[in-house]
Amino acid sequence: MYLKTQEKENILRMKNKEIKDIVQLLKDLSGVDIFEESRSRKHTEPRSLFNFILRNHYNFTLYDIKDFYKSMGKSYDHATALHSLKNFEVYRKYNKKLDEWFDIFKQRYTDDELKRLKRETIKHKIDYISDDYVNRIYRIVNQLPIENLNKKN
Repeated sequence: MYLKTQEKENILRMKNKEIKDIVQLLKDLSGVDIFEESRSRKHTEPRSLFNFILRNHYNFTLYDIKDFYKSMGKSYDHATALHSLKNFEVYRKYNKKLDEWFDIFKQRYTDDELKRLKRETIKHKIDYISDDYVNRIYRIVNQLPIENLNKKN
């Protein structure tokens, strides 16, 4: 248990600068500080994008997300992080700027990192699409060749 906690602390330290750069990027793009104590739409939507990035790019758990917000002085809990993640697709539907900001974020990463992020985005989206689309996707995916069973991208 100690090693797992120690590993998380080490990862957080190494990624802290990178994550704070993302926070600054979101602040520059949205014009708001996502750590302000506000539930306004202009705060919750960029927060949701940030949570999506933490969860899918950095593999943060809900508790890791909560801990990061608390380390930045924001009152936050894991249930709020979950709610934010669940609403991300709704926010994207009505606020196209979130996709623009996400595209700007993606430009900062290597091909391998983007491949992984794309896979995580697909995994996330699959829970929010209709069964008809799931069936269509299944038929497409089922016909795709498996290139390498020993290597996971």
